[in-house]
Amino acid sequence: HDHSNGIDTSNIREKYVVDNHSITIGQVLFKDYDGDSVRIIIHEMVDMVCKRLRTGNKQCSVVGLAIGYSKHTGGGFYHVMKLDTPTDVNKMILDCCMLLFDRYYTGLPIRKVGVSVGRLSTKDSLQLNLFENFEDTKKEEVKEKTIDEITSRFGKNSILKASSLLEGSTVRDRNKKIGGHSA
Repeated sequence: HDHSNGIDTSNIREKYVVDNHSITIGQVLFKDYDGDSVRIIIHEMVDMVCKRLRTGNKQCSVVGLAIGYSKHTGGGFYHVMKLDTPTDVNKMILDCCMLLFDRYYTGLPIRKVGVSVGRLSTKDSLQLNLFENFEDTKKEEVKEKTIDEITSRFGKNSILKASSLLEGSTVRDRNKKIGGHSA
């Protein structure tokens, strides 16, 4: 009755707590890209998503990849893959994205790319399987956290991969923007 009469009895002093169930990064590209060039962009986006996971002390159980084709052809795809064990490791999430890309990409020019991770949980331990070496996994974790700390302290472009210097890369320009807009 109250809502139908425009009366809202909500207490606006209550603090709203956002409960993130997923992390998504997407980008509309400046030009049409082919499959090989988009692999660089997917790699850069996975790095960004994983950094956000580690910053929030989270790990994911689902990885998604969205590809939108050029406006001249239309269409695209969005597919997800469930992981065996929750993770925040770049390599595992990148492998899932590349598997999805190789499986569903049809060779058309690409204009939009999106990477998402879902079913987030708090990272309170390191889950191994029989096919992973504990020491290697720990070294990779330390390396990724060190890179995160350096980029947080000295700027997002302070450490870049060599692939970020290639012509098709967009990470340097994207890192200079806030919310997709020039700072």
